[in-house]
Amino acid sequence: MKIMQVITDYVMKSILTTHGDLLMRGTSQPVRFTPGASGALIVSAGAGTPPVWSKSFGGVTTEGDLIVRGATICERLAAVAVGQVFQSAGTGTIPVWGIPFIAGANMATGSYSYGATGDEVVSGLGFKPGLVIFVARDDSVPGPGYSIGFDDGTVKMAVGAANDDSDVTIGVTASMRFERTAGNTLISSISAIGADGFTVSHVVSGTCVALICWFAIG
Repeated sequence: MKIMQVITDYVMKSILTTHGDLLMRGTSQPVRFTPGASGALIVSAGAGTPPVWSKSFGGVTTEGDLIVRGATICERLAAVAVGQVFQSAGTGTIPVWGIPFIAGANMATGSYSYGATGDEVVSGLGFKPGLVIFVARDDSVPGPGYSIGFDDGTVKMAVGAANDDSDVTIGVTASMRFERTAGNTLISSISAIGADGFTVSHVVSGTCVALICWFAIG
């Protein structure tokens, strides 16, 4: 018991000299680990190396930084510009900062005429559309025919009436269904949505030229 007291007194007087000191194993003997700055954390420097006090735990170096769990260690998620929001990137992926989607915050309109099987690329919107509404009519033969539909790249629907007033169709596999006369049709839908536009794929049977007006919301 007296021996333990002697050891304790030795450590207290010769190694731990300041309130807040810690006892640490040095290269060959116990050594003093001095107090760090207020708010600092002890961070490992690796095997065989003394730990250090650090205020940049997880790599955070700037006010506003966040600490996230990386693949194997904690990592820094840097602070970004004002107005961005924290968004999940899915399980097993580090979250990201991004611009929030606000329905109706961005809008654009346009039109084009199309009468052959192929793709129409619409670009230069300045935003990624979340929904596109289409209205189409015959571009060369006057009549009551029309098509009204919408498309978000996945969910789509269209209502179409034949130009000769012979038929009305409703479907959820395309965003435009236009019929000039029996056997002369145009069926279309969005095949891709990009950062500032979209691509519409058209399938034309027979002869059918439609004037297509679109309204994009993002």
